[in-house]
Amino acid sequence: MVRINLLKKTVRKRAEGPKIPVRVYVIAGVTAGIACLVFAGIWISRTLLRPEPEKEYVVEKDLRPSTYSKAHAVEEVVREHDDLGDKIKRSGVLDLPYEELATAEKINYEIHFARNVCELLATTVPQGIGFRTLSGEAFRRISGETYAASRELITHMLTELRRAGVDPLPPPASVIRKTGSKYKFTFKADVEFGLNLREPFIDLELHHLTSREGLPHALQKLGMVARKNGVRLNGTPRKLSAEAAGEFRKFRYRLTGVCSYVQFVRFVQGLHEERVPCAFENFRLVAQTRDRLTFNAQILFTTLD
Repeated sequence: MVRINLLKKTVRKRAEGPKIPVRVYVIAGVTAGIACLVFAGIWISRTLLRPEPEKEYVVEKDLRPSTYSKAHAVEEVVREHDDLGDKIKRSGVLDLPYEELATAEKINYEIHFARNVCELLATTVPQGIGFRTLSGEAFRRISGETYAASRELITHMLTELRRAGVDPLPPPASVIRKTGSKYKFTFKADVEFGLNLREPFIDLELHHLTSREGLPHALQKLGMVARKNGVRLNGTPRKLSAEAAGEFRKFRYRLTGVCSYVQFVRFVQGLHEERVPCAFENFRLVAQTRDRLTFNAQILFTTLD
């Protein structure tokens, strides 16, 4: 069979007219090609081969040399100092190690040390943990022996201490032991409280310091604050030493007594409220019963010489 394409249309032949010679087509094509080449050459010469204007390079003012000159080093020190000043203005806290504080800053830090320790423990020790001993040493370290019914309570205390920026020293300085039905946590930790310049008792001009002649009155005031807050002192403070320190003199006394922990905290707070410039350089609290402890402290009075 023969397949027929029914979709193919029948094309009629056009009437033939006069024929143009092939030579005419050839000449016309050659002429058009030459014209295109000439036009292309002109375009290339005017665009691609046109010299580009020289690029100007601008030196960025923010670029710094890889090594600082002496002048730049001084600028950086000043800038760091200014940054620290801005940070202090925002937070109100001079966050420097005790050793790096200026003299007036150190004196204020020392006066606030015991109070800062009490506030730290109030915010980091959960209910259910009891202290057998608590000590503060040389304005730099705290240590203690605590007991808890569960390990979780001690873990919570550790977490809160670290959150407050206090990291207990590694073993054997800090250890957790099971003793019978309780857990015993012994720790030592270096502390840096900084200096909260917004505290009402902070005075970098040291107007709150007593004179050497006014020291007996300051000691009497200390005894009054102790009695007011239920702290029973074992007699009057006993003088340990007196030494010159530049334009100041430092007097150290032994202070011992009996009270509860709450009464001790109120005693420390009361000294601030009554503006008694007494610093607890070293102290040790030892629990006798649930509501009774003994304390032994070396207190420091810095006076204007």
